[in-house]
Amino acid sequence: MARRLLIIGMIPFDSGKTQLAIRIGEHLVSQGEHVEYFKPLSGHNYWYKYQHTMKCIATGQLVSYDASRVRERVPSRVSPLLTNPVHTLFVPARLERPDKPYLNSLGFGGWDSFMVLQRFTHADGEQERSTVLVARDLVEHRKVIITPDQVHRLTAEAETVDVKSLEEAQAYERANFDRAVESAFEVVESKADTILIESFNDSVWPWEGLTHVDAVVLVGPGHAFMYDPEKMRRAALLVRRGTAPLREVTFLRVEDLLRPVESFHLSPETGLTDDQLDILLKQSEKE
Repeated sequence: MARRLLIIGMIPFDSGKTQLAIRIGEHLVSQGEHVEYFKPLSGHNYWYKYQHTMKCIATGQLVSYDASRVRERVPSRVSPLLTNPVHTLFVPARLERPDKPYLNSLGFGGWDSFMVLQRFTHADGEQERSTVLVARDLVEHRKVIITPDQVHRLTAEAETVDVKSLEEAQAYERANFDRAVESAFEVVESKADTILIESFNDSVWPWEGLTHVDAVVLVGPGHAFMYDPEKMRRAALLVRRGTAPLREVTFLRVEDLLRPVESFHLSPETGLTDDQLDILLKQSEKE
């Protein structure tokens, strides 16, 4: 079994998780290890990550911006769809007037962020199979700025399921998220000496089936902290609300329950130093 390092964010956005994954990955590769990166859940916005969106359309693969950044620096033996089995594309609405935004439950953060596509990829033996949820009505009635042809390019190799509401999308996710993530993770881990697992935003534990990791690293601007992995998992289970997915537990909800076992100050230019990386990796070997 590969060594598992879980990287979580101190804050929801721009915490530095991906850059830390690249730094650790490059360091281990330089020592002769084979490293894989795994981000179970991610999303990007058509407009704010437009160049990345165009690359996705050109290749016909809806993939994570963060995972793509890591793959440019840390070589991988695995399909990008399995590296990141669940990915969502958010798209701004097409407005007629600024004071009359289009309303729909698929609009997550307002008119500039409608959930238009969500890909689920699972491993089936040596094959990978993808299903993409499509907000078909929004696309075909030109309620969003992505074109029908662009949607076709992003879904041509996948099965599609039309959804009209957030409730329908959530029902599909509840039924299919774990299968996609667990089957993809099994393949990715089989190719690695060390697997770097990046959580989503500031979630502290990315999915139920991840029963253990060898180290948990919390990162934020200028800082990184290591936590006892089993205590982090138990804290997440303790504060989880009802039957909500474990991935919805944020660091803010568990921080008073835990104390870090190691802390590092980060440089804006280099991140972790080589000495700090050695300490971090030695800690992961102790677990």
